[in-house]
Amino acid sequence: MEQADAAERSTTTTSDVGDETAALQALLRWYGAMGVDAPIGDEPRDGFTLSERLPVERAHAGAADAPVAEPTRRRSAPQAHPSPGVPPSAEALVRQAEALAGSAGNLDDLAALWTTLPGCDLAAKSTGMIFSGGRAGAPLMLVGGAPDSDDERQAGAFAGAKGRLLDAMLRAIGLTRENAYLAHVVPWRPPGNRPPTPLEASLCLPFIRRQSELARPRVLLCLGERAAQPLLDSREPVSRLRGRFVRFEGDTTTVKTLVTFSLDYLLKQPLGKRRAWTDLQMIAEALAGDAAANGGAGRDRLEPSDR
Repeated sequence: MEQADAAERSTTTTSDVGDETAALQALLRWYGAMGVDAPIGDEPRDGFTLSERLPVERAHAGAADAPVAEPTRRRSAPQAHPSPGVPPSAEALVRQAEALAGSAGNLDDLAALWTTLPGCDLAAKSTGMIFSGGRAGAPLMLVGGAPDSDDERQAGAFAGAKGRLLDAMLRAIGLTRENAYLAHVVPWRPPGNRPPTPLEASLCLPFIRRQSELARPRVLLCLGERAAQPLLDSREPVSRLRGRFVRFEGDTTTVKTLVTFSLDYLLKQPLGKRRAWTDLQMIAEALAGDAAANGGAGRDRLEPSDR
């Protein structure tokens, strides 16, 4: 009897070990699919709960508190890094990002400065920066959250299925990518297509704000919460932000802004396209009204099908 009990315990132990091994192998495969390519320590560490994390709204509030009467301070050269081995605080990194972005006099300068952004290692983990698409100076600017793997593979903004949907949406109101300027809050694809961390978004925020100023659109369309919340300094969901025009308040300009659903959401929830169509009609009316107010200037850009 004792021998039978021992054999049963041995069989159970072997089965448990096999189950644990299979579970561990499945977990490792999942890590690989999510973009994890190397261990960084003996103990697990949640990168989303770093002590130096700075929420987007706090970073933006700091920028808004800067004195308006000091434009030379905005354009001043960025401060030097602290001594090697002493990581700068999140607040210092955001201030440095603000100084870098503010020193850009044009879009080319801004793109070059963005690649030197301290404290954000997304550039080293991606295959390239997706700075913009479409045409700078176009009347409509669209901003998304971050590029995905399709964008990265094709080295262009809003590629793949999202790009085809966006092209169809623009055609529906008589526009093409030549009539629009495309950008992201974060211009690099995060590993595994994960959402940008609050610190990553905070560091990139001064740059997308400056990009929105330098592109000089007449109307700004935010695609989803990851674009709308940082640019509008809001924590409201899309369902409460859309349906009305608000104002994007830059340091040197104010732009009429509308919020709609992200392209990812519309691909997963096709029924949302009906509400997105209402948003697109509001965009078309705003652009047409702006062109009429300017004596018809820009009509050739608003209605390419007439050419």
